Amino acid sequence: MDAPEVEEALRRLLILSLIALHFIGCSNEKIRSPSESERKLNYQLWGFSAEHRRDGRLRWRVRGRKAVFLKDGRVKITDPLLVIFDMGEKAAVIKGEEGEVDQNREDVKITGEVEGISRKGRFYTQEVIWRDSQGKLFAPGEVKVVKGKSRVWGRKMISDPNMKFIELKEVKFNVRSEDEKHVEELPPTPED
Repeated sequence: MDAPEVEEALRRLLILSLIALHFIGCSNEKIRSPSESERKLNYQLWGFSAEHRRDGRLRWRVRGRKAVFLKDGRVKITDPLLVIFDMGEKAAVIKGEEGEVDQNREDVKITGEVEGISRKGRFYTQEVIWRDSQGKLFAPGEVKVVKGKSRVWGRKMISDPNMKFIELKEVKFNVRSEDEKHVEELPPTPED
């Protein structure tokens, strides 16, 4: 055999070896069905931002590190930051670990370690829902509300986005030490 024949034989041997390795390597792979979440998944984005307007006015804007769009009209968000607007002005900023936008109702849910901040105060909870059609924040579980030095705890919070009016159930509060020494004057009564 001369050099070109040896080269051709080596080339054929190499090709046959690669084909054999391919079939041996692929024979152990199993074909799997997509999971339930994969079947519902439309697409996924890194660096997500969305906003909702009503009658030309910005109602809310949400940003996240990652978003997964599902076929049922929901968008799951990682590290969401929700900004709620009232009459075109920023009313509240809410952040959490996970979030979800319901594209059909324009509602936004934030979960995890949730912190909400407005000019009138702050709140801390594990879940809050912005119901855009009602213009209200709902927190179904435990909530801590901080306004200045005042602290109030409760459940089932309903609030406007700027936290001017807050409704809570099962309310608890702490009295500041300077207020414990305060004594109110009792008004005179006819019996005195």
